[in-house]
Amino acid sequence: MATISRRLPKSDQDRLVALNTALNKNNITPPGTGPLTANTIARLVAMVATYISLLTARATAKAQQTTLTPQKDAVYEILRRFISHFIQVFNLGVARGKYPAADRSYYQIPVSSAAVPNLDQQDNANQWASNLITGDPLRVAAGGAAMANPDIAEVEAAFAAAGIQYNAHNLASETLDNAEEAVANTNPEADSLIKRIWDEVETFYGEEEASSKRENSRRWGVVYVSEGPLATLTGLVKNTEGNPVADIIVTLLQTGATATTNAEGRYSLQTNLIGTATLTAHGPDDPSGIQIIQIPEHTEAITIEVDDITY
Repeated sequence: MATISRRLPKSDQDRLVALNTALNKNNITPPGTGPLTANTIARLVAMVATYISLLTARATAKAQQTTLTPQKDAVYEILRRFISHFIQVFNLGVARGKYPAADRSYYQIPVSSAAVPNLDQQDNANQWASNLITGDPLRVAAGGAAMANPDIAEVEAAFAAAGIQYNAHNLASETLDNAEEAVANTNPEADSLIKRIWDEVETFYGEEEASSKRENSRRWGVVYVSEGPLATLTGLVKNTEGNPVADIIVTLLQTGATATTNAEGRYSLQTNLIGTATLTAHGPDDPSGIQIIQIPEHTEAITIEVDDITY
């Protein structure tokens, strides 16, 4: 047998929907005739403005970071190439006897090593560029022959270009972190206000029949869910070409339950929800695929095959 209960928002988008629904409904309700107190209305107006501003700032910061990431990666790929070529050319000179092996120490490279250091991490690339830029003038000043193809000036130029992008990306990341923290810090207040709104709405309609109370309350944004025995949702996630995709995170928004697709693109998650539900599917840096499903009313555990999700 299904039970019906109120379900407070579990995501930032759901919070915004709840707040906007209540504000829009209040705006078309004659003053003094609705369920909300003057204090609650004032808080609601302020919170909607604040929350929209915070979500907009976060979205803008995310877009900026996303734009800068490939730019940063591109200049670091160039820097890695110059560092690697510089060290390889120097080691070839050592092999030909042009440079003494001992001169590797100017670059903080073990004297006996002809290997190119690991440059995968940006911090490593920064450090090795700095080692070359600091050590090469000392080596030349001590009588060493100047390097060419690439020379140290080319390494310096690549390092400077990478530094500009590195700093810009770090600033964007810090801005995004601050924006996400601002939303997170506001959520408890938003949740408290939504609960207060819903409490006042349900009290206002409290003497009506249960179904009428819920119908009127829904118009103010109150969300009700039906829950019953456990159901298992299974399905397939495909890309726009129609191919199954592994390692995609599928989320049931109403409960926050998640599952990750296997090598065949299939997923399985459990819920006791009954009625309309929303599934999203997303991978790293991918837009979400969204699907609205209907979970039938049932009296025992069942398995529901969900239609394919394309993301």
